[in-house]
Amino acid sequence: MTTIQLVNPNTSTATTDLMLEMARAAAPRGLSITGVTARQGLPLIVDGRSLELSIAAVAVLEPELISAGVIVAAFGDPGADLLRNRLKVPVVGIGEASILAAHAGGRRFSIVTTTPLLEPAMRARVEKLGCATGLASIRISTDDPVRLTADPVALEQRL
Repeated sequence: MTTIQLVNPNTSTATTDLMLEMARAAAPRGLSITGVTARQGLPLIVDGRSLELSIAAVAVLEPELISAGVIVAAFGDPGADLLRNRLKVPVVGIGEASILAAHAGGRRFSIVTTTPLLEPAMRARVEKLGCATGLASIRISTDDPVRLTADPVALEQRL
């Protein structure tokens, strides 16, 4: 069985568990997905500083990433480029995968998020991926991201 690792760049094991549940439900038969949670950094990436800290947190995990592939499971893709340059296996960030899929065929797309302070980083990522012409908007909830992500029902309603 092929195993890939899902890396959560923040320190929330509950978030890792939730992401693993979703990834495993979508995975094809014969693919095993294991989770790795950052041991340093913050429980939620909400601004440019926490995004930078999460890159360092992912870099520290590199020796543990020994599977057939790695998914960096945070929309800002913290550490994905770094790992891609260091590891000999495929590395994908969920942000880049989402943006590239949304823009496929030249489609226009929007990003919906709870983290207003990450808007510049999101725009920069879209630009780096060559998808800026497709970005119609970034829509951001006005609620506190920490409180909102702690309440799944409210989170879904606001998004």
